[in-house]
Amino acid sequence: MACEVCLDGIDCQESLPQLHWVRDFVVVAACGSFANAGRELGKAGQSVSASVGLLEKHLEMKLVHRSRRAVNLTDAGRALLPSLQQALRIFSVTVGR
Repeated sequence: MACEVCLDGIDCQESLPQLHWVRDFVVVAACGSFANAGRELGKAGQSVSASVGLLEKHLEMKLVHRSRRAVNLTDAGRALLPSLQQALRIFSVTVGR
């Protein structure tokens, strides 16, 4: 017997991306660079870049164009960003942060 979540169109067997990967991507989109996002998040820009890379690998899609000074969202990144922002807002409100 399947649980209700599985019956509501969610594939319980499919793994979800790590929440910090999603958060790091959203902050990169807002800040425009890994270095600025890293400062905002209190960690190294390289760590933020790695998180976004892991999210891209997990989703099997390129989300950002990387250059030495800036990060620009791909079409896929722009399309996905509003949903990820909303998911983070909902999670934050739900846990009271």
